[in-house]
Amino acid sequence: MPAPYTISKVLADDRIVHGFFGRQGGRSAGDFATNNMSIAQGDNPDLVVSNRSQAAQQMGDFGIKDLVVFRQVHSTTVVTLTERHNPAVAVEADAMVTNRSDILLGVLTADCAPVLL
Repeated sequence: MPAPYTISKVLADDRIVHGFFGRQGGRSAGDFATNNMSIAQGDNPDLVVSNRSQAAQQMGDFGIKDLVVFRQVHSTTVVTLTERHNPAVAVEADAMVTNRSDILLGVLTADCAPVLL
């Protein structure tokens, strides 16, 4: 199971947590070993879903259906999530916000730094 580098609570609110995950602990192999979270780069999608699912579980009482990972498009697009999202439909944006404590917002990074507000 992937171990997050960091999980902490912010804003003195027990419902708001964040975590940073690295490459260790996942199921992907070869060039994508081990904790790859990106389907877009050619990894086995089933392994990526498994990696994401394990990460969601590490964040608390969450599953894969609670996690929204957007496809970054280098724009000014911000998506507000007010209800659960269909994971089969790609969210194209560069920022997400929600007021729901039952939705996990996932950000994939490479050469861009994530920002948590």
